[in-house]
Amino acid sequence: PSALCTQLCCICLPSTCVLCLQAPDRFVSRAAQATETPTAKETVTKFYTAYNTGDSDTIAACMAEDVNYHDMIHPEPFKGRNEVVEYMKKVREEVPSDLQFVIEEIAGEENKCGIRW
Repeated sequence: PSALCTQLCCICLPSTCVLCLQAPDRFVSRAAQATETPTAKETVTKFYTAYNTGDSDTIAACMAEDVNYHDMIHPEPFKGRNEVVEYMKKVREEVPSDLQFVIEEIAGEENKCGIRW
């Protein structure tokens, strides 16, 4: 290990050290932490931030491939990531450019949450 390395779980290469972060009862490398599944709250926050900036790639990354998106102004849901993202792009083109979603409250658990915006 390099001089920066103080934990046995670090992955050290000749000139690089992946520093470790301590969590209760375990050590998680920064590289491993970056690949952990985000919580529902993190995903929803990321989605609305991306929507507000028009970042369709990030919007798509927040959705499952087989997502169903229900918008109350349409009688049928949009099905599948591609169809939903195309709809979101169209909406962004139609609404005023200064329209922003602001999350007022978000509550939930690891895999589900609800928001008020």
